[in-house]
Amino acid sequence: MAQARQRKGASGRGGLPTRDGDSKSRKAGSSNTGLILAALCLAVLATGAIMFKEDIMKAIDEQVGRGQKNPEPEVPEMAKEDPVEQQASDVNSESAQPVSQVTETSTENVQDSDVVREERSAPEDPPGTENGEPAAAGGESKPAAAPTSTVTETGERLFTVEELKQYDGSDASKPIYLAIVGQVFDVTKGKDHYSKDGGYSFFSGKDGTRAFVSGDFTEAGLIDNVTGLSNANIIGLEDWLHFYHKDYTYAGKVVGNFYDAQGQPAGGLVEYKRMLKEAQGEHLAEEELKKIFPPCNSHWAQGKGGTVWCSKESGGIRRDWIGVPRRMFKAGTTDYRCVCVRTTGKPSIGGDDGRNIGDLANPNMRAYDYCHPESATCAIKP
Repeated sequence: MAQARQRKGASGRGGLPTRDGDSKSRKAGSSNTGLILAALCLAVLATGAIMFKEDIMKAIDEQVGRGQKNPEPEVPEMAKEDPVEQQASDVNSESAQPVSQVTETSTENVQDSDVVREERSAPEDPPGTENGEPAAAGGESKPAAAPTSTVTETGERLFTVEELKQYDGSDASKPIYLAIVGQVFDVTKGKDHYSKDGGYSFFSGKDGTRAFVSGDFTEAGLIDNVTGLSNANIIGLEDWLHFYHKDYTYAGKVVGNFYDAQGQPAGGLVEYKRMLKEAQGEHLAEEELKKIFPPCNSHWAQGKGGTVWCSKESGGIRRDWIGVPRRMFKAGTTDYRCVCVRTTGKPSIGGDDGRNIGDLANPNMRAYDYCHPESATCAIKP
């Protein structure tokens, strides 16, 4: 047994390799193989890195070459900037402020005065619309809007002729207006007279100045022209104007013969004022003349004729004498009016002729036909 162990032991040390020795030999071989593989991997990586670098450099060179031949378009400057900052682009960069402050910035900090105005174009209407509203079918334009009035600096409303026509009483939802001497009045409270079926409806919705005194209520007569009217007619127009101011509401002016588009006096009003001044001067003279030669009382019946007579209060002139009726003619005309004249005393006009017959000898006076010269009442045949 001992010899066997010795042989076994000797065999383990100097004969065939033992299991432990074989294991060590394999481990040593494995280590050498790993080192070789690692070295190979490093070599491959180094080679790959060099090639990758060369590829990158080549790609960069190619990219640069292409960029020189076809450079990339630059992004518009305004697209790079913030939209809010773009609105203030004309402001000096050293003193630029946000847009919300641009309107408050002194013009001393602005290089271009156009920035202060900040003009902007109105946006275009979308297809199929007009002025922000749908267009009419078939591409037709919408009907024109009704004319509108304006207001002067003093707050007066100015009507166009076309606009005034809208207030002629035919539309019950609108007030009724008429004009005289270019001044517009609201006569709605008198709608029984001025509405469509009223007796004065022809005056509504227009300036029919001339017809107020001419009595011509046709289209040709209902006009705003006063040329050729007599002084009495002009006084009559002024009386009508006072009547409407007193009884109705003033609404403004109509642009036309009397007032221009700014509400200032036009040629027609200048002419009217001149005629009015002349007529008023004559009227004052006539009023004084009435005190000297008072108007007669009168009565007239269609088909029967009339009567004229004098009294101590005829013509609204109180006095202590009665007088007799006479036709007093206006110098240079065939127009006359009935007046009462004194039959005693000195003449009212002119020197004393010593006859003591009052104004019976006045050259502008004519007795009525078929009437006694000294009668206080005269009949007038039809």
